[in-house]
Amino acid sequence: MLRSVRWTVLLVVTLVATACTNTLARDAGRLAQLPPLPFRLAVVGGAFLPPDERVDNQDSGVDEALAARLSARTFGLEVSEPIPFDKVVEMLVRGRAATRVVRLPDPTDEERQRIALGDTAALEVARRASADAEADLMLVIEGLRDGPVQALGVTGQWPITTVAWLLAGIGLFVPDHRFESKAKLRASLVDVATGRAVSARLTVVPGTLDLSLVDRSDFVGILTSILVPPSLVGNDVEKVVRAVRDDGADRIVLGLLAKLKDPELLDALRSDVSLNVEARLGESYVDVTVRGEQEIQDVFVRTYDSVGLPRTEDLNALRRFRQSLLESGERGDHEVRYRARFELRGGDDEVRIIVQDLAGQRASTSLRTRS
Repeated sequence: MLRSVRWTVLLVVTLVATACTNTLARDAGRLAQLPPLPFRLAVVGGAFLPPDERVDNQDSGVDEALAARLSARTFGLEVSEPIPFDKVVEMLVRGRAATRVVRLPDPTDEERQRIALGDTAALEVARRASADAEADLMLVIEGLRDGPVQALGVTGQWPITTVAWLLAGIGLFVPDHRFESKAKLRASLVDVATGRAVSARLTVVPGTLDLSLVDRSDFVGILTSILVPPSLVGNDVEKVVRAVRDDGADRIVLGLLAKLKDPELLDALRSDVSLNVEARLGESYVDVTVRGEQEIQDVFVRTYDSVGLPRTEDLNALRRFRQSLLESGERGDHEVRYRARFELRGGDDEVRIIVQDLAGQRASTSLRTRS
């Protein structure tokens, strides 16, 4: 009977540890299956800390005992950009954040930092570069604000920890203490054509992290667990902060991807403009719908190959599509609506539709023709 209980506890502990280890990977894979934003997205700026957070200033006016603070900051003073830019871009590409994540010609770290810290001139330079790269939107990463690491106490796993400690001596592997970083990343989406922000600022926080005794304590703490249940053993502050920092960086990048894949964001983007173009993929065609407050005067189409390079267009096909779309206009009470079908050719891996109304406003959308 005792042996059976021990094996049961071991199985529970293994499942808990495996679930915690693979959560981020599973979430990234799950998000990649959701529809991407129907735009070509250029990423600019970066997760830079403000200059005043790169100095050793521990006094924040917060009662440390009340906040259960372990550290005044999550990220150290040794780097100005705690989350590497390439890591952010790679996650957005792997997670299919948009139809295509456009890689701009390599900007310098200084140029990206100026954008993150709010330099409007640097942002305008990036907007022009994004327009040259035929992006629809810019994701502007507006820097990272550091925050303290806090201990939130014992989790609901403590009974498992105690039973595992009593019966099998392996309770030190069960995540039984919860911690949180108060760091946050800010970003916004900007219309490349106009330079106007097209959604509310995106704010991403790391969330909470549950750690087991082996992840949060030192050798002495592990030895202490021979006599004391692991959930009652104290924390090694340096080890906890390091774990929260590493996990927090991953969760921030994943959280940014999740924000971009949220259907409510796309709804907000479409409701925030007076000219909107949508495209729906068919078997060998794209159905295009345009809605606007004013009539449109022109439409442009760009097709791309599998690596994102522009293809030579069939001018006759473009002329037929343009004529069909312009002639389809129907005026309603509050908007003018247009519909037409664009026929795809073999090798058209990506299609970008750009429309312009009588006031000179532009809107665009992009979509992949295959997964």
